[in-house]
Amino acid sequence: MKRRLVIYLDETWPARPSAPWVLLDDRDRVLESGSSEPRHWPAAHLCEAVLGGTQCAGLQVRLPRSGRREQDSLLRYALEERLIGDVEQQHLTVVDRRPATDGIQITVLVTARSRLRALLAQLQAISRPPSRMVSELQASPVEPDAWTLCIGPGGHWILRMDAQPALALDAASAADTIAMLLQQARGSGEAPSSLTIRAAHGIPTPDTALLHATTGLKLNVGPEYPWWASMHGSDDLLHDEFCPGGARSGPLASMRAPALVAFGTACLFLAAGAAEVVWQKQQLAELEDRMQRIFVTAVPNTPAIAPALQLQRTLDEVRGRHGQLRSDDFLSLLERLTEAAGRNVRHTLRRVTFEGRSLTLGFDPASSGQGEPIAADLEGLGYTVRMERDPAPTLTLTRRNTP
Repeated sequence: MKRRLVIYLDETWPARPSAPWVLLDDRDRVLESGSSEPRHWPAAHLCEAVLGGTQCAGLQVRLPRSGRREQDSLLRYALEERLIGDVEQQHLTVVDRRPATDGIQITVLVTARSRLRALLAQLQAISRPPSRMVSELQASPVEPDAWTLCIGPGGHWILRMDAQPALALDAASAADTIAMLLQQARGSGEAPSSLTIRAAHGIPTPDTALLHATTGLKLNVGPEYPWWASMHGSDDLLHDEFCPGGARSGPLASMRAPALVAFGTACLFLAAGAAEVVWQKQQLAELEDRMQRIFVTAVPNTPAIAPALQLQRTLDEVRGRHGQLRSDDFLSLLERLTEAAGRNVRHTLRRVTFEGRSLTLGFDPASSGQGEPIAADLEGLGYTVRMERDPAPTLTLTRRNTP
């Protein structure tokens, strides 16, 4: 039989180390109960905790319809106006999502991250790390057609109106707050038929005459408030950064190591790729700098607009003055064309003409798509290519040597 220890932690713990607790069996039957310091807590296989009183706040916000990731991002922006402190310092637990007429309504429990860290650190230090932790705002019981006022072990007043998280009330002003909420419920046609009061063991029941006079509701004194009884139906606050190590076991745990290896390998490849890109950019910058120096030396007093093309044009002019072959002469253009076309035009080429530094090829009318792949290759090599299809397919090649 597995024994489960459930501890009630109010805002004074661990400064006041004594805390109420119950020891349950695997059928949730109470074996022992009490209130004592941690050294007197009974041994158990599992430890769970109820976060009592005002340590959590239940809020509802409306967001536009969107995906789950977008909702999680918008949620923090929507809560900024509802919270006094920085929303980034709060731990959010979404307990309900439901469609609304103008979007989606989200109910969330808000808990201070610093408080959760302090509680978990102290429980870990005394070798009582909790496997689950829930808010009393969800753990208090729900009754159909009635509101429930629960008085917890720490004396906190918890008002549960429906299945959503309850409200933590100040005992001094609780009657007036309940009267105001009742008036709002009557305006929307959701007023309860009665108010049931339940107090934890050893906690006195509040003055029902004052509550009845203020609210006008029928009051029922119910059985003792079992603050631990709704643990299974409550949302666990220990998720994301507060997820206990044991909760990570299961089918996904076996995938964790391979996933980390894959992630590390991907990061390594990304780092290598980034280093390669940086190196190539450095090499390109060095080549451009070298070309600039050559250009300034070879073509002085000339602005550098497109140094590579300008150098090619100057080289062609020098070669022409010395009777050498230019890059835009017939033989040079024919050589480039032969390299690009290969034997693909062997049976389709019908005419070759050279005029005005332009080489023109005429193809067989039946091969209308013959010149396109050749044109793409030549344009990548720095040539201007013009395709015509009427009356017969032709390709005109010109050296792109002007900036």
